[in-house]
Amino acid sequence: MWNYTEDQWKSEVLSSLKTTELPQFLKQIFLDEFISPFSFGTVQKPFERGDEGQKFYCIQNFEELHRSGMHEWIQHDDVGFRFRQLNDIPLEKIPQKKPLFLSQPFPFLPSEEQLKKLMQIKEQGHRLHLGWSPLSFGLTRGEILKKPFANWEKIFSSDALEDPSLVWFYLSSAPYQWAGAEPHVELGVLLSLAHSTVSELQSVGVGHEKSMSRFSFGLSLGTDLLVESSKICAFKILWQRYGELISSDSQKTFACEVYALPSLRSFSGRDVLNNVLRTTLMSLAAAIGGAHGFKCIPYDALSKNKSSDALRISTNIPLLLKQEGLVTQVKNIMDGSPLFAGAVDKICEKAWMFFQEIEKKGGVFEAVRSGWLQMELKRQEEFSKNQFSYLQKELVGVNKYVSRTVENSPIEPGALLRLSDIIDPLFLTKSPDDYLTVEPLIVHSLCYEWDAVQVNSDRHFKKTGKYPSIPVIKGGGPIVEKKISWLKQLFLIAGFDIEVFSAEDTFANEMNSPLLILVPSQDEMEDSLFSKTRKIVHGRIWSMGEAKNNSKIDKFLQTDVNALEVIKEMQAIVLEGR
Repeated sequence: MWNYTEDQWKSEVLSSLKTTELPQFLKQIFLDEFISPFSFGTVQKPFERGDEGQKFYCIQNFEELHRSGMHEWIQHDDVGFRFRQLNDIPLEKIPQKKPLFLSQPFPFLPSEEQLKKLMQIKEQGHRLHLGWSPLSFGLTRGEILKKPFANWEKIFSSDALEDPSLVWFYLSSAPYQWAGAEPHVELGVLLSLAHSTVSELQSVGVGHEKSMSRFSFGLSLGTDLLVESSKICAFKILWQRYGELISSDSQKTFACEVYALPSLRSFSGRDVLNNVLRTTLMSLAAAIGGAHGFKCIPYDALSKNKSSDALRISTNIPLLLKQEGLVTQVKNIMDGSPLFAGAVDKICEKAWMFFQEIEKKGGVFEAVRSGWLQMELKRQEEFSKNQFSYLQKELVGVNKYVSRTVENSPIEPGALLRLSDIIDPLFLTKSPDDYLTVEPLIVHSLCYEWDAVQVNSDRHFKKTGKYPSIPVIKGGGPIVEKKISWLKQLFLIAGFDIEVFSAEDTFANEMNSPLLILVPSQDEMEDSLFSKTRKIVHGRIWSMGEAKNNSKIDKFLQTDVNALEVIKEMQAIVLEGR
């Protein structure tokens, strides 16, 4: 069965379903790109993970685990650790043979003390990732190194770096993905950055045959299980393709270590428990795609209202998938799936094209210095953001199925964090004189603006004991009911109550509301409804009617508008009196 051709697969499925066309099974993987369940692509056998990949390490911050007293996790065979600097690693507290990750982005020549530490790490059998990257998260502040390859000839001539247990570079796609990069763009940028680094090493006497095995990569994963798991396989294939290109050896295998981390771009700072489920999807995608490990982030990372359980639960998610779900016991778990192979192939094809486009611009550093890459990501970010703002795509608990009451909502000023708030403190910096100012890479959480309007309503409820209410006067008919249904969805997202009145109702008392919405059934009803409501409401009047000739109506609403902007405007009128 697993050796079926594309035509055999299609014949089998069509026969069993007794139909001739299956357009509903098309899967949109990014922007306007679709794949079919019958599309194998050219790659059917993504690389096996190997022994290291089978471990599927859960990577956690050692200091946080130790501070929280989670010693069982520290001793766990499948847990690796992150540290800020080499000197921070307490080897006496760490069991043997663990992957250790540093967040020290700048290459350095080891001192005598650091050489001793490196020797101890080697003796204990650890796999140390030095975490070096010539282009790091400083880009989110609009800063890149003036001389990213300074002193490399001296640094890489050191015998201390010859140890095969050392991984020199850890190149992460996180800042680009958090800035809105589509999967193929994310991989294209990562490949270009690796190419620049390999080329510079070549110029200082470190050939690709030595350097290619000293890279590890970090991919930031969203919640689309198919796309994100395919993305991991796609990058392994791209790395092999790149190795074959620069070595002219199609027989050699160029393996690479790929680690995954959750995309904070999809995290909510208000309804944080949904982030647990998002992290589960992301870690499952990492396991299916064959990642070597998953770097855990507490589910309440974007809220100052911290839970004592967040670290424990975020650590348990990949461990549970491995120990109970047994998802890492099968190599290439998606092998034989036409949909998966088609997605891998499509991402590979587009990522390689984007890599070549970057190289035509002079490479990733020139693309960043000129601002071209930032503008490209900004365009993609606007497209993605609008999909959610217009309710064309959904985030559960954010712009769909929103919970009215959220325990521990971050209603205090500053308690709801922006993505940029937590990035800057995470990474070490050098002297400002070492930096070149460029157009910043704007990282953005898709949930933040939605969270902010909902927190406003939470704050109003905390203060008054009730949610803000807006009256709606409607006509009759199915079109009206459809519009009312859309309004109810909008009000629920905004944290508003809705009071619906019929046009035939008699209103004896004035409505004390700064805003009222009309939903007429016919164009000619609009004037009569307006005249009636103007007598009882002295605030603003919006209408969902089709007649635009009434200049006394403050705003005309349609169901295809930017829902987020409408909610913000409603809140400005009702809560802030603007």
